[in-house]
Amino acid sequence: MDKRPAVVHVITQLELGGAQRNTLHTVANLDKKRFRASLVCGPGGVLDEEARKLGIPVIFCPALARPVSPAQDLKAMEEVRNAIALHHKKTHGQLVVHTHSSKAGILGRVAAKRLGARAIVHTVHGFGFHDGQAWAVRQAYQLAERAVSGFTDAMIFVSKRDMETAEKLRLVAKDGGHLIRSGIDLSAFHPDAEARAAVRAELQIPVDAPVVVTVANFKAQKAPLVGLKAFARVAAELPQAHWVFVGEGELRAAFDAEAAQLGLTNRIHVLGWRHDVPRILAAGDVSMLSSVHEGLPRSVLEALSAGLPVAATDAGGTREVVVEGTGQVVPVGDADALGNAVLTLLRTPPAVTERATSLLKEFDIHAMVKQQENIYEWLLSA
Repeated sequence: MDKRPAVVHVITQLELGGAQRNTLHTVANLDKKRFRASLVCGPGGVLDEEARKLGIPVIFCPALARPVSPAQDLKAMEEVRNAIALHHKKTHGQLVVHTHSSKAGILGRVAAKRLGARAIVHTVHGFGFHDGQAWAVRQAYQLAERAVSGFTDAMIFVSKRDMETAEKLRLVAKDGGHLIRSGIDLSAFHPDAEARAAVRAELQIPVDAPVVVTVANFKAQKAPLVGLKAFARVAAELPQAHWVFVGEGELRAAFDAEAAQLGLTNRIHVLGWRHDVPRILAAGDVSMLSSVHEGLPRSVLEALSAGLPVAATDAGGTREVVVEGTGQVVPVGDADALGNAVLTLLRTPPAVTERATSLLKEFDIHAMVKQQENIYEWLLSA
């Protein structure tokens, strides 16, 4: 008789982002002797096939999607509840439900409460509300977060900034919250002269050209058009500069049209989603991120680990790692300031590796899993 606790992770969709990658890594690497891990999510993500190959139960809920739709969301809640219940039936152990992202975090925690889960855990990878939203929308998100925080047993934050926001707005769970950094495989990212030359040759970028790299989706959260204006500022000063953009999304067409209008199409290389990000980063000189809101962006951690200085907007926990010696942080939405930061880092590159090595020690992906296991054990034995 299987008496391992059932640990069900719930996330909205498996897009190619930090929250999604960390969730997949967690469910695949939880100690199988202690826990029976499974995953519930909406379909249509880039990482769906990767999830199917993990060797753990995965249930896709058709109604679980990112856009807010009351009727659809009620249906999604029932689907999530049924999926969690199905996983729990396969073990005689206690039930732990661990949610991620705003939509799945709200629906999943309500479903878990209705099922009488022994422990309900939520990870904040950045809140769904931010200053750029209409006041009523922002208040609605905060009200929903406050309602479900009341029956959340443990809340995990990837950045100190989100912890402070939660405390200020009274969105923290009963336990007060835990800081567990969003982990990366630190050994996978490092300067690589061979990859640098190979990627530049593939993209027909001169070996001595300044190269800016961005890894992000083409969505409003990442503000790619702000990034484009920033690169236009860089290109005006450094005509030989190139921009390599790894990502895809609904703003891609608008981005391409604006790039063409600015006459920058031949200097911008949009690669779509790639699974060789360490190689791409090795070809760059500076990483740029123009986000409106974040948790703590994985792309920044990866860039620093690869030895690239970072120019980024002051979103989420970015400032916790982009410090003196690793890059520059500028106000959200300020394309000129972002472009100037990139220019400064290209002209006077800091020695990133030594400073970044010290900062990134707490972002080891293996430590991240162990810390989550400890929280599960603590809640189950309480």
